[in-house]
Amino acid sequence: MFSKRQAILWAITLMIVAIPYVGLMVVGAYTLWRNGWVFIYGIITAAITAAFFVAVSHYRRKAPQDALKTPLPACPEDWPSREREAWQKVEDLAAQAEAGQLLVNKVDDIQDLLLQLMHTVARHFYPDREEAYLQVPVTDVLKIIEKVTRELRETIQTNIPGSHILTINDWKTLRTYWEWWQSLYIIYRIVTAAASPINALWREFQRYVTSQTVQQTVDQMKSEALAFIIRRVGFYLIELYSGRVILDEELFQKQRAGYLQEEWKAAQGSTGDESVPAELIRIVIVGQLKAGKSSLVNALCGAWRAHVDVLPATNQICHYRLIPEDANSREKNKSQLPGGLILVDTPGYQSEQEIEKSRSLWEEVERADMVVIVCSACIAARRPDRIFVRRFRQFFRERPFLCQPPLIAVCSFIDELRPRHEWNPPYDWQEQNVGDNLSPKERSIRDFVECVRRDLELTSSEPAIPVCTHPDRLYNVKEGVLTAIRERWHEALGVQRNRLLRQHRKPETWRLLGEQAKHILPHVSRVGVQWLTTHLIGKLGKQGWKFFQR
Repeated sequence: MFSKRQAILWAITLMIVAIPYVGLMVVGAYTLWRNGWVFIYGIITAAITAAFFVAVSHYRRKAPQDALKTPLPACPEDWPSREREAWQKVEDLAAQAEAGQLLVNKVDDIQDLLLQLMHTVARHFYPDREEAYLQVPVTDVLKIIEKVTRELRETIQTNIPGSHILTINDWKTLRTYWEWWQSLYIIYRIVTAAASPINALWREFQRYVTSQTVQQTVDQMKSEALAFIIRRVGFYLIELYSGRVILDEELFQKQRAGYLQEEWKAAQGSTGDESVPAELIRIVIVGQLKAGKSSLVNALCGAWRAHVDVLPATNQICHYRLIPEDANSREKNKSQLPGGLILVDTPGYQSEQEIEKSRSLWEEVERADMVVIVCSACIAARRPDRIFVRRFRQFFRERPFLCQPPLIAVCSFIDELRPRHEWNPPYDWQEQNVGDNLSPKERSIRDFVECVRRDLELTSSEPAIPVCTHPDRLYNVKEGVLTAIRERWHEALGVQRNRLLRQHRKPETWRLLGEQAKHILPHVSRVGVQWLTTHLIGKLGKQGWKFFQR
């Protein structure tokens, strides 16, 4: 929390401040010893200390720990690359504030700094506009003001004692009292200096050392507070200039629920259970022809309480809905998911031309919350898969307003690896377990997974999971694939929210225009009729007067 220099200064300050009290304690201990009261004093002190310890321990158990921590502003998971780049600029400015590189001594300095931040964020989203900071709708600005004022009210009400009781006049009175106290304290210092110069000199020395130490700590706290303000204001500015402001959160949630309900009902499944899970993600499964995509869906159905039985070879895009196991039917395990899945089984590709020209494939990828690419151990050529992964990354780089969904590679048909006659799972194939104890099958699985990772150019956050989807040899589907999906569940929900937010903004614009026209049209019509009537009557009156004069 403190720098090394501040820690040394605080130690020296505490020593200087503690000297009188330590001396008083020594004199008091000597007096207690001479009068034979040490034992009684020890018993009373131990009892008070024990009672205090019990009370503090009880409070710490009862008090929620999260309430004692101030959440730091962070980049939300549902922000796409464009917003993340803007957030990095905000972070750079906040880092300068934490390092004390920004000189802020008065309110005007803070205002200038926030204006600089606003222009930086605005130019990021509107680089070609001369007055980029003005490219925001008035309603979005008012919504942001509403959020900021609500957060400010909650912060003041939570952290400032008496803020809900004291009036503005009370705060003004307290400030007057504080100014009086400062004046009276100066008089006290002058009077005591004349009465006892030695004590006054020691007190002034203590005051100087303490003020220097406290000032450094206060400066650091100001830097941290300034960095917090920069991050918080930067967050709202990014929300404002990126067009992510939701004017009606309740309507957005209603539309989101309607979208999930439509997706769920459109997918294939039994008619026995039409209830929509509270959380739902779309997983698009891609891969080469005969790579085992449909077999993976069947294997997932075997690991879940599924609505389908046998899936044919896929020559068109098929949607299947799966719901988690009933929590009361089996013991909870680490692969249990918090919601339902819609698995999108896509036709296999064989060449680069099929990948590039498959419009329906990329439409599904654009709507995906997560993408699973299946690589078969029976197919040596992985160039089409590598081309897909590269095109997948390029697809979202060209659309910075979209979030790239998490990617999972599934290595299928591992039972066909050498030696084929050996099948005795589970297999310990992880890299950290490399050694002479690995069986030939485990070495083959390890080499296959490493080859897939290398050929597909996967990042460290993108797993490659070996599985066997044969009904009689089902292996690592629940423990591997479902666990990987669960670990990336919140990231997938962020991708979904960002996509639905973009879909929500377009119809919302036309809906508001319709409501505005509905409200303003009667007033415009009434004013128009009044103007037209007045204009016509006036014109006809002038013509009649001219005719009468003739």
